[in-house]
Amino acid sequence: MTTKLKVGVLGATGMVGGEALAAALVHPEVGSVVTIGRQATGRVHPALTERVHADMGDLSGVAMPGAPNEKMLARAQSMEAV
Repeated sequence: MTTKLKVGVLGATGMVGGEALAAALVHPEVGSVVTIGRQATGRVHPALTERVHADMGDLSGVAMPGAPNEKMLARAQSMEAV
């Protein structure tokens, strides 16, 4: 049995993030997708979980089950600061 991938997408309502989300949702090796953004994407899919978070400059309160929170969120915050 193959383990399905868990994918996180930041900014899934933007052009690049939206395309990444669409690709992840149809990929056969992806089992679940979590988005974090200022607004919901409006998409409905059994593998999709959305986290709406108004302050993308402070992701400390965002929970992502099954994800390596500290590493992923620290990287996301450092990317936001650039």
